[in-house]
Amino acid sequence: AGFPPGHPASQAGCSPALLTGHQPLTGSSSYILFAVKIALAQINCTPGDLRGNQLKILHACRQAREAGADLVITPEMSLCGYLAEGWLLRREFVQACHQALTELTAQVHDVTLIVGHPHNMNGNLFNAVSAVRDGRLLATHCKQHLFS
Repeated sequence: AGFPPGHPASQAGCSPALLTGHQPLTGSSSYILFAVKIALAQINCTPGDLRGNQLKILHACRQAREAGADLVITPEMSLCGYLAEGWLLRREFVQACHQALTELTAQVHDVTLIVGHPHNMNGNLFNAVSAVRDGRLLATHCKQHLFS
């Protein structure tokens, strides 16, 4: 059971059960249906306050889980807050963001979190989003089309 053939999540090796922690409700030969309760975490992230933003995100996850949510979605760049470009050009800050994501991932359980953060890949910096659940980083996707 999984996503339809050719779906980007299928190509990335993700399954609906992996992302939601649930098994299918019903299905047909083409599609599997899942009931997913989504929580949108409208949090006020502070630019540069990695620990403070981690705590806000974890609090939102706890509230969402208590409300029965399966998936929590945070704002773009929620881990570091939206910063002036100068901060993101500092290698040590981007490394600190990676460490903060690793720490956050280890603390997320029983809910899937979608969290925005800067991501360094092969020396290139991206505005990215990652899916984490049960202490595991499931997937990272980098923004493809940026406004200039």
